[in-house]
Amino acid sequence: TCHVRQGDPGPEFAGCDVVLEREWRTQYVEHSYMEPEACVAVPEPDGSVSVHGGMQHPFTARRFVSWATGLPLASVRIVQTTLGGGFGGKDDTISIVCARAAILALRTKRPVKLVYTREESIRESYKRHPFLIRHKVGAGKDGKLRALDARLLADAGPYCSTTPFVIWRPTVQCTGPYLIPHVFAESRGVYTNGPLTGAMRGFGSPQINFAVESLMDDVAHAVGLDPVEFRRRNFFTQGCTTHTGQKLDNHVVAARQVLDLAVERSGWNEKWPSCSRGTPDAKGKLRGIGLACSYRGVSLGAEGLDFCSAIVNVMPDASVTLEVGVAENGQGLQTAMATILAGELGLPLEKIRFLEVDTSRVPDGGPTVASRGTLVGGNAVVEAAREIRETIAVALGSAGSPFATEGGVPHLVFRDGVVSEPATGRTMPWSDAVAACHEQRVHLHAMGTWRGPRVSWDEEHGRGDAYFTYVYGCNVAEVAVDAKSGEVAVRSLLGVHDVGKAIFEEGVRGQILGGMVMGLGFALHEELLVDDQGRIVSLNFDRYRIPKATAIPKLDFAVVENRDEAGPWGAKSLGEPVNELAAAAIANAIFHATGVRVTRLPIRAVEIAEGRKGGNLPQRTQREGGDSASVASGPSGGAHRRVELRVNGKVHAVDVAEDATLLDVVREDLRLTGTKCGCGIGQCGTCTVLIGGKVRRACRVDAVKVGDAEVTTIEGLAGPGGALSEL
Repeated sequence: TCHVRQGDPGPEFAGCDVVLEREWRTQYVEHSYMEPEACVAVPEPDGSVSVHGGMQHPFTARRFVSWATGLPLASVRIVQTTLGGGFGGKDDTISIVCARAAILALRTKRPVKLVYTREESIRESYKRHPFLIRHKVGAGKDGKLRALDARLLADAGPYCSTTPFVIWRPTVQCTGPYLIPHVFAESRGVYTNGPLTGAMRGFGSPQINFAVESLMDDVAHAVGLDPVEFRRRNFFTQGCTTHTGQKLDNHVVAARQVLDLAVERSGWNEKWPSCSRGTPDAKGKLRGIGLACSYRGVSLGAEGLDFCSAIVNVMPDASVTLEVGVAENGQGLQTAMATILAGELGLPLEKIRFLEVDTSRVPDGGPTVASRGTLVGGNAVVEAAREIRETIAVALGSAGSPFATEGGVPHLVFRDGVVSEPATGRTMPWSDAVAACHEQRVHLHAMGTWRGPRVSWDEEHGRGDAYFTYVYGCNVAEVAVDAKSGEVAVRSLLGVHDVGKAIFEEGVRGQILGGMVMGLGFALHEELLVDDQGRIVSLNFDRYRIPKATAIPKLDFAVVENRDEAGPWGAKSLGEPVNELAAAAIANAIFHATGVRVTRLPIRAVEIAEGRKGGNLPQRTQREGGDSASVASGPSGGAHRRVELRVNGKVHAVDVAEDATLLDVVREDLRLTGTKCGCGIGQCGTCTVLIGGKVRRACRVDAVKVGDAEVTTIEGLAGPGGALSEL
């Protein structure tokens, strides 16, 4: 359990002009990395073991292997290989896989390779926590927030894992970037017999931001303000004190900056007045625009200890190797670290060789989580590079050396592959400077270390300086909703983020655009289905839906740069903030298009359609029974009816959702998986079936409308003895 307290919301609600109560729910989400868990363990002649694999946290894997084998840490070597995606999911599970491979390798005295199938990966790996969030919020007629009561419940599954940390961050950041005088927030993690949950990109913030930002639009609507003006009236301001008692005076509070840039870049002021608000246009479409804002604590903060190290080694030929205690997980860390080192030494990027993390060579830099890689690793690189520069200056300033001076150590500048002394105008190529150091038997090898600034947290009272700095972001979404079916098409997504300093600009672009697409999946597409016994049903991507290329809207981004003294060259965090806003922005755009407030993810068309009719939203309930097929068919899990389908010569009585496609029923209820889920829009043909002898695309046919027509799938084309049909 985690909590935050400021003032007393209870009595304050009585004096508020507007009081709203809401309940929000989010779903299980699979990480969906391309590469399943894989590693190779090699027994060494001295009794130690080396494991090569695609893990996010090599030092965590080392601890797991050490514990499982009984070997000391010094006898366990973990080498990170190129990672085929992680998003927080390549931690506990891959470490267990490494431990199993290491045990087998030590017992058999042979190399052992373990590679999971997709089904094994989904079944064993942890998921994003489903959240149940209950809000009560109060505001005045002036549009100022006055009180908030937030109760969060997170489904931990059968084991604790990272749940205490996952619930702590959304508790600390429960208000969003808004000043609220009276706050009470409590988060609880509970054990269930469902899937194991753990770390996933955002660490609780996508769930809480969906709820908070949806709530903010509801309050704005209730007090008669547009969402932009309402946020401007309530934002954190420079030097303000937050609900945890932390004064925001050591960095630029950029909440308004990112919002203003997002408003300008998206054309909000022109588009907002023309939202449909429940009235469709001539084409039967409801159009809307919505936004969401956030602030996020950088790095681990009071969740853990922030530290890192980096090793720089300059070779006799003037080439350079770099090792850092945090890992490249596809986020661009390798390029960012090499860019920082190249800049500090005044070298072209190609002179730097980044070495993958090897736990036997570089000290533990803590986990590569919390969007901390560039900040902690980059600071360590800067320290190591400056030690190299100082060593060179001392060597070249000694008697008989090129920059010898009577005034002590010369002030040297390292730029464009040249070492120069501005005071005298003397210069020397980098390669010659390195050679001169080696002639003096001066080794250009340095380890830089960095320790994070002080943070504090009083767990009993829920107060303190939770993080040493913060970042701010805003997403804007535009949607078109079919007035009859409720089907949502996201037309555009814009992400604007305060990054401190963009070190690797193309990496920044990739992070923001990729994060928004992942947020799109969280909002509209992704849900891991579980039967009533807690067993996972969505064991592959034919039953777990990530956004297809055809669903990706127009994407745009912009950055705000407010250099932060805590970061290397002023850089801060980006990887997770870009993933935490899209769902709320889309939900708000749907609200302004349709007038329907969706309170549960993923957003389903049937719920929007029912909400427009003024009826009760259909409940997403699971059918009784313990078999793995006991899950509501179709993407909505909404209202059901029992129908009889004639498939491959047999009659099947099945309960199907009103909006379930024939493809859903054939694959998920009848287990006829020869019919594939491809594009989802009836173009690729992988879902082709025969209905009454006519070729049809099963993804475009409503199961409840098939009637008595005979359905033939690819399994039904096999004749007697396995012979193929004429077709």
